[in-house]
Amino acid sequence: MDGSYALYSSIAPTVVIDVHDQPLETALMRFAELVGRTETAERLRAGVEAKAEAWRTRLGDRLDRTTVSAVTRWGEGATFNAMPPEHAWGAVRRMLDPVMTPPERDEDAPGLDRSLEALGAHAADVTVFVSFDGDDAAGGRSFERFAAEPLVRALPVTRAGQLFEFDGTRIVGSGWSRIAEGLDQLGAVLARDDLDRDLVRE
Repeated sequence: MDGSYALYSSIAPTVVIDVHDQPLETALMRFAELVGRTETAERLRAGVEAKAEAWRTRLGDRLDRTTVSAVTRWGEGATFNAMPPEHAWGAVRRMLDPVMTPPERDEDAPGLDRSLEALGAHAADVTVFVSFDGDDAAGGRSFERFAAEPLVRALPVTRAGQLFEFDGTRIVGSGWSRIAEGLDQLGAVLARDDLDRDLVRE
């Protein structure tokens, strides 16, 4: 841990919780135990689980009929990144269990830089682009740049108008509220009646 544990433990009792090494839901409950807030965490978890169940009920078989890809872009150039199944996004995936594209089904797969030419392997009925521009972005610059790429414009999902921007500043991180927001954003898209759910046939 690059010496951080030794430094902090010399100041005060220190516990290391690696949120990359376990489901976020488990890590959040561990945090709560350490600070004596288990009851609060249980209430928050119950609320998120109830929200997920409500979305699953509302979506019904649409969850099984709609292939989802979730990507982002951390650098410049003709690359993209699959959203790593960690933190709040991983919890959303586990709770809703949408049909992910083959390269995104493995929860241990890293979200490494990939050439835009590899987008074909991420063919989906719905593609979510997670941006991190926040309030400073005039119209979501990173999403607009991604959507303007010729290879992205040529995708069936883009031509069908089913490429959506999600605000990563609200759905990525370590907190029950981030999970709840991610459930609402993804659930709202998958619930749309105007989606073409036959863009991908497996």
